[in-house]
Amino acid sequence: MLIFRDPYGNMNYESMTLRVQQQYTKGLMMSLGYTLSKTIANTAQSNTWVVGPSNALYNANYNRGIEANDVPQRLVLSTIYDFPVGYGKRFLNHGFAATAFGGWEFSGISVLQSGRPILITAPDQTNLYNFISTNGRANRSHSGALASGQTDNHWFDTSAFAVAAPFTVPTDSLTQPDLRGPRRINFDWSLIKNTKFKEDRYN
Repeated sequence: MLIFRDPYGNMNYESMTLRVQQQYTKGLMMSLGYTLSKTIANTAQSNTWVVGPSNALYNANYNRGIEANDVPQRLVLSTIYDFPVGYGKRFLNHGFAATAFGGWEFSGISVLQSGRPILITAPDQTNLYNFISTNGRANRSHSGALASGQTDNHWFDTSAFAVAAPFTVPTDSLTQPDLRGPRRINFDWSLIKNTKFKEDRYN
């Protein structure tokens, strides 16, 4: 388990990582890595379009919440398989068949991870100097998470958010504690053939 705490109190990061690796056995190698983590911060420096200070009259905890790039769960699986066909292999290991059908290798990387926190913005009506160059926030009356029926066109409950009244500090947090973007599910596969060419030298 890894625990990181910024001595200035700007960021706390905790993670637990599990890794399992199978070395080459009969042409197969596999590696699996899983990370469970949580990042809490009172700054959004990792998200370049969110600029500061936006600190509600020098209250650093006004920005404290789930960090904009927090990914609580991430699973990565990588595989390499050398087919047992061809020269030096178990099957079809000589002659034309070894050349034609041998040397094939399959490899793949699969990534599954949680979505990042959603940031809700609204017009800034505080008229405070510290907020001039920041993304405005809204007032949040209740959780924006949907109980069911989430679609690409209806990802969260928009009625949970409203523009704050003029000359007031919005009540919403910088990131939503229970709203996240789409999960990442990515598969990259390749099939490669390695063929050896014999060179002859004539004098």
